[in-house]
Amino acid sequence: MPVKAGKVWVRKEFIRSWIEHSGEKDWEAFFKKMNGSRVVFGCNPYKSSAGLSIQLGKISKALAEKGYEAPDYPERVAKKKAPPKIEDEAEELGLTKI
Repeated sequence: MPVKAGKVWVRKEFIRSWIEHSGEKDWEAFFKKMNGSRVVFGCNPYKSSAGLSIQLGKISKALAEKGYEAPDYPERVAKKKAPPKIEDEAEELGLTKI
């Protein structure tokens, strides 16, 4: 069964929520609050914090281009994937262990 699409989070309501939560210093807490506001508004929740980060960046840029200062938000620390281990790559390539 297809997932029913939620309504679009209207930009004005997004910015209103952003202002409300702009004092938050921790990205995960900020994301949780913004995601909660998104759901209360009737939208589907973000699948990850990357979606919120992208939306914040786009709106910040648009505001700056029109001469407005965007509300504050905490820095998002991207989770880095650990590089593959050499032994895993060696096995995958069929190298013989001595």
